[in-house]
Amino acid sequence: MTDILKDNHQIIQILEKIYNGLDDERNSNFGLLGGEAGKLLFKYHYLDFIGELEQSENFLVDLEYLLENLQNSVLTGFCNGSSGVLWLLSYLLKSGVLDDEVYDLISHNFNIYKRECLAFIGSGNYDFLHGGLGIAFFILYAENQIDHTFFSVVFQGLNSLIDEELGMIPHFDFDDFELDNGKVNLGLAHGITSVLKFSIECYNKNVCQVQSLDLSQKIIRYLMLNVNSDTSFSFFPNVIVKGSESQVSGRPSWCYGDLGIGIILYQAGDSFKDQKLQKFSLNILRKHCLQTSYEASILDAGLCHGSAGLFHIYNRIWKLTNETVFEQASLFWLEKTIGYTKFSGDSCFYDRYLPSDGYEKSYAILDGTAGVGLAYLSYLTGKHHWDYSLMLN
Repeated sequence: MTDILKDNHQIIQILEKIYNGLDDERNSNFGLLGGEAGKLLFKYHYLDFIGELEQSENFLVDLEYLLENLQNSVLTGFCNGSSGVLWLLSYLLKSGVLDDEVYDLISHNFNIYKRECLAFIGSGNYDFLHGGLGIAFFILYAENQIDHTFFSVVFQGLNSLIDEELGMIPHFDFDDFELDNGKVNLGLAHGITSVLKFSIECYNKNVCQVQSLDLSQKIIRYLMLNVNSDTSFSFFPNVIVKGSESQVSGRPSWCYGDLGIGIILYQAGDSFKDQKLQKFSLNILRKHCLQTSYEASILDAGLCHGSAGLFHIYNRIWKLTNETVFEQASLFWLEKTIGYTKFSGDSCFYDRYLPSDGYEKSYAILDGTAGVGLAYLSYLTGKHHWDYSLMLN
C-alpha cells in the first residue's frame, strides 16, 4: 500500500473516515444495495486493503449481526432483501473469508429462491433490483452445481413477457405492479439492459447458451433499432413510449442512460466476438467523456445516478481499453465525488438527493457512502469483483 499512499493520501484519509462513520447509524434495512449488508461489503474490502481483516473483531460482530437478522427479512429481492445478503455470503465464501459450512446455509435456500424467482417473472416482475432477475443473478453466482433446467425455465419466462406489438419486454410498473404494455424501459437498473447482462453472464458460464444468445440478440437488435435520431445529447432514451415520436433522454448514469447501456453492449460485443458492436459501444462511452452539458444534473455522489457511478464506470472502461480519454473522464468525476464528501469529526459520509425530500445522509451501496467507498477502493487497487452486485462484472 506504500506507493498508493504517496499519490492518493486524500482518498486514503477519506476511506478511513468512511470506515469510522459507518456504524454511526444502524439501518433497519439489512439488504445488500440498500442497507447493512452493503456496509459489511465495504468493511471487508477496506480491512483487506489496510491489512487488518484477520485482526478485526468488529467485522465478525457485524457478520454475526447480519446472520441473526437474515431470517427476519420478509423481502427476497436483490437490493433490499435476503437474496442480496446471501449473495454477499457467497462472495465472502469465494473470497476465502468464510468456511464451507456457510455454503450449507446458502444452498439450503436455493429451491425457495428458485420458486420465488419464477413467481416474480411469472407475474411480470423481471426487475433486477426488486424482482426475479436479481434472484436469478444471485443463484447463477452462488450455486456450485448449475441447475440448467431452472435457468431454461427462467429464459422461457422472460421470452414469454415479450409483447408482440412492442417487440420487447415491457416496462414493469411498480405503482400498478404489472407490465405496462405501452413502454419499454431501456435502463440497467429496471429495464431490458439488465436482461441483456443476465443473458451474457449465462452465455459466458455455458448456461443455456442457445437461449441466452437468442435473447441477447433480440435485445441488442431492439436497442440498435431505437438509437435516437439525434445523438447530440444521448444515443438512447430512458424509456420507449409506444406511439410517441419524442422520447425522453436523461443524463448518463449506472441506472439509466447511455453509460449503463454502453458498458453492457461493450461486454456483449466481447462475449459474442462482435467487433462492430464493441466499436459502437465505445463511441457511446467516448461521447460522454467529452460532453459536460449534463454536469449540473449530477446532484450527488451515489453509484446509482451520481458522480461515483460515472467515476467507477469510466475507471472500469479505462482499465479494459487503456484509452486516455476514459482515464481523464474517470479522474474528472473522481474529483467531483471527493467534493461531495461531508466531514464530521473523525468520520465522513455522503448524502443522496431525493427530488421530493432534498438531501439526506445515506450509507448504502446504491446511493450512498458504502458505494462511494467501494469505488475509491477499486480505483486504488484495480480490483472490481464486488461490482457483480451492480451487474458490471
